[in-house]
Amino acid sequence: MAPMMGLGSSIATAVSERTAVVIEDYMFDASTAGELTPEVSPSDFHDTWDLDGTDFTPEASPDDEGYWDDFSDIVTNGGFDADSDWTKGTGWTISGGTANSDGTSGSNNLSQSGILVVGEQYEINITISNYVSGNVEVSAGASPRGTITANGTYTFYQTCTPSTTFYIIANSFDGSIDNVSVTEYAITPLDV
Repeated sequence: MAPMMGLGSSIATAVSERTAVVIEDYMFDASTAGELTPEVSPSDFHDTWDLDGTDFTPEASPDDEGYWDDFSDIVTNGGFDADSDWTKGTGWTISGGTANSDGTSGSNNLSQSGILVVGEQYEINITISNYVSGNVEVSAGASPRGTITANGTYTFYQTCTPSTTFYIIANSFDGSIDNVSVTEYAITPLDV
């Protein structure tokens, strides 16, 4: 029988010579012996996870950032169920569950102020109906603008600049709008 080639010592040597592995996750700032430490606010997820994988505790209120964000709509009365919450320029009315523009010449705004954050990116959704003429623009903070010239439901992605007001601008627009929503938009976790 051929002698065994130190199988036991080979395994022991291989195990003892392994380099320690640092486990890091985008939800955590760094690791320490035995546990991952949550990142410091404001960009943390407030989660803890023991390295043995048996004690994961999600944050108490998982709606603040990154993949945990529920991206709630920040527009009030986007369904135009009442004649309230919007500042109406010349030619705009709210009735019958829609906001309506009568085609008055010039640029006339329908707006909600103070709901945006300059520099943040937003997803804007809007439905146009009863289109007759002109165009309507949507804008997170006045610039840039998304222009619409036909009936349909539209989605725009805009970074808010230079103000915190959300605008719907009628450029001789004769038609109706409904189902306006504005939500924060992030394509990657905020902590990456």
